Amino acid sequence: AATSVVIAFGRAGAGVQLSNHKLQVAVTPRRLSLSAANALYPLGLGLQLQGFGFDVREWHSTTTVLLDDIGYLDRIEELLRSLSVNDLKTIIEYKVLDFNAPFLSTPFVKARSDFYDMVIGGLKEPPSRATICRGQVETSMGELLGSYYLKEVWTADTAARADSLVLSLEAAFKTGLDSAGSPTSWGGPTLTFDPKAYIANLNKVSEFDTAFNLAKIGTAVDKQIWWYTAQTVNAYHDRPANAIVFPAATLQPPLYDAKADLSVNYGATGTLVGHEITHGFDNDGRDFDGDGNLNPWWTAAATKMFDEKAKCFIEQYGSMDVKSEFTGDLLGKLDGKLTLVETIADNGGLNTAYRAYRDYVNAVAEATKYTKEAGEKMFWIRYGQSWCEKNSDEYLQILLADEHPPGRYRLIGAVKTTIGDLLSSYYLKKVWTADTAARDDSLVLMLKAAYKTGLDSAGCLDDTTPANAKTKFSKPTHLLGGHTKIE
Repeated sequence: AATSVVIAFGRAGAGVQLSNHKLQVAVTPRRLSLSAANALYPLGLGLQLQGFGFDVREWHSTTTVLLDDIGYLDRIEELLRSLSVNDLKTIIEYKVLDFNAPFLSTPFVKARSDFYDMVIGGLKEPPSRATICRGQVETSMGELLGSYYLKEVWTADTAARADSLVLSLEAAFKTGLDSAGSPTSWGGPTLTFDPKAYIANLNKVSEFDTAFNLAKIGTAVDKQIWWYTAQTVNAYHDRPANAIVFPAATLQPPLYDAKADLSVNYGATGTLVGHEITHGFDNDGRDFDGDGNLNPWWTAAATKMFDEKAKCFIEQYGSMDVKSEFTGDLLGKLDGKLTLVETIADNGGLNTAYRAYRDYVNAVAEATKYTKEAGEKMFWIRYGQSWCEKNSDEYLQILLADEHPPGRYRLIGAVKTTIGDLLSSYYLKKVWTADTAARDDSLVLMLKAAYKTGLDSAGCLDDTTPANAKTKFSKPTHLLGGHTKIE
């Protein structure tokens, strides 16, 4: 009986969820007082607000809440009202067990891993205990680990060179950022853990994080808070803080090497910086003004022009077939509308980085050790290399429902829209023909010719770099950590 209750609830919940497209639709949030929110949605929202300690009485409710989609909350409230108390108890029991299963005895760990890791995630074997423990330490005490990580890898030279790269891209983008600063303090909470009470320790961390976030309500945006740890290989655009953030691990080889030539760093890290800058001006960034406030700042004419130009991105990426990287079987098509926010940033990032690289080389004597032609070759080779990854069919299926397309298609799409600049590169002129231009996969063929490796494998540069374009950067590793998920 319990099984049927849980399954029925899961199916009903899936029916009220917003589609990925609707989640992206720009809607003006509705602002309600806490008392009004509690009155409208006593089960779906009111109990949660009270659980967090908010006073929802009308005469004491001065705090407001922004609700993005009233219709979704209406459906959630209706679903919860349809459940009996016994059914709710069963569902909560299951949720508690499901959440804590990775930390319980072997039968619980195996049951959960068999489904989430093996069936959905496509892993061939479950993660080891060491892997699980490392992940939990990272999740629970990431900031503390970051302080040790920075002592090992971060140098003033890396910081200075990275700052210079960001500034050059800002100039190329013809806009400024308020700040590219970093946290002034690495201090963290003081928590005492019991070595014999694992789940209790995790709950302590969760309680602290909840209290920390609740304390921020009603206060100004804290621009010194980073939402990624120093050892995270990723980057993000923080719209409320009007900032772009690059953790230290992202500014390490193979993505960034302070000792490598500028062409190499602009091709990988430069395009990533440009990606995050562009997020400030995409279909989400247009709703946040220069102070980080939720305040649409485009004119009607600019919005109309943007929407018209965005259609070509939707059509371009929506026409791409996603195929198995092992069998070549068709798995589906990209959803150009769903991926729009990321593909716009990819294209803006590549164009900005290439423009910044050329401007810097033209302005600064001895900026690169290469000739102009060789430097441009290395820029494009390194950009293609930065997207090297190997994905299981199961993971590709997950990405088909994600706004971040697989790396192969992010590369092909961005390079196609930059084809005019590509053709200015001497080396690529050599391999570009009218015949390959007519083929759907022409960009893949061109890049294969450029660096003798296919994007259908995780292989990257060996000793195939043109003789006049040797460099010391290390090979990208065979993992999704290069450009795992650029936000």
